[in-house]
Amino acid sequence: MRVIIVGAGGFGRAWVRAYRELGIGVVAAVDPSDEAREVAKQTFGLTDEYLFSDAKPAFLANIEADAVCICSPPPFHAEHVTLALNAGLHVLVVKPLAESLEAARDLVKFANTCGRKLVVAQQKRYLPAFLGLRDIIAAGDLGELGVVSVRLAVKGTAWPAGFGWRSKRHHPVLMGAGSHQVDLLRWVLGREIERVQATTWNVPWSPFEGQASAQVFYQMQGGLPVTYNVNWAPKEDDYVDFFSGWRVEGLHGVAIVDKAELTVNGKRAELKKIAQFSGESVDALNVEVMRRFIAYVRDDIDPGISGEDNLRTLAALYATISSANERVGYRIKGDDFSREEIP
Repeated sequence: MRVIIVGAGGFGRAWVRAYRELGIGVVAAVDPSDEAREVAKQTFGLTDEYLFSDAKPAFLANIEADAVCICSPPPFHAEHVTLALNAGLHVLVVKPLAESLEAARDLVKFANTCGRKLVVAQQKRYLPAFLGLRDIIAAGDLGELGVVSVRLAVKGTAWPAGFGWRSKRHHPVLMGAGSHQVDLLRWVLGREIERVQATTWNVPWSPFEGQASAQVFYQMQGGLPVTYNVNWAPKEDDYVDFFSGWRVEGLHGVAIVDKAELTVNGKRAELKKIAQFSGESVDALNVEVMRRFIAYVRDDIDPGISGEDNLRTLAALYATISSANERVGYRIKGDDFSREEIP
């Protein structure tokens, strides 16, 4: 597969391993940063004619490519996805797909019209601990579920790439970590989110201008309650990393995900290692995302993270943000949501 990369610096570098391990040819790179383009030039052996500071000329240059990997900041996703689809390319884009549910719906519809594949990189689905948890829940090993709690407390400054624009967003923690956790709830529990009530705030020592802390209550299908507590400005002694913080309680036991390990009733579960996976780093998970993207393009094998599926994740995410903004509850149904007074 031949790929154009949009967003060669920052988070875009977390995909280099996937390109190398899966034999993907990077044929052009787009980034406004001179430094990022130079790194891409050296990393992929590109000549200057295949390096662009803006996406539009890259897609008008008639470069022989099959797909694009879009790692630009979220405000540019709709534009870049549209340009790629117009150029006849399949699209892999980092989350979130778009800055609004309406824009995301338009992109999914346009991809279908163009006959192109659209995938959103929700890579946390493929952490072995979450795959294992999903399997035991689906098998009924925990019995009827009673409550799920998810807690995340990580330094929002730990990812310096793009911190400037992230720090100014009104809801950095929900748009960032929230899109992962909403997607994981759907994926791991095998249920859709039906209701949400959320509140957000910012602690005095936060480096963010927007709301970097949130407390969310979700109701899943079947009435299953989920609490989600997240803080991107925790005190030094209160870290809960991205691969931790899950507790699922059922009639027959308790499952916990902590530091990328899964324990069930106090015993560490043996986890199946996905192909080419070692450790829990994001670049390793990206290899699996890219593998599924390639299989979707070549063999039409549903990756589970298609643009169409992602609309349900975005409906729950934007319902959460609306609930936090208005301090009221929201009901989610399919790929839409509406305001609701929850008793």
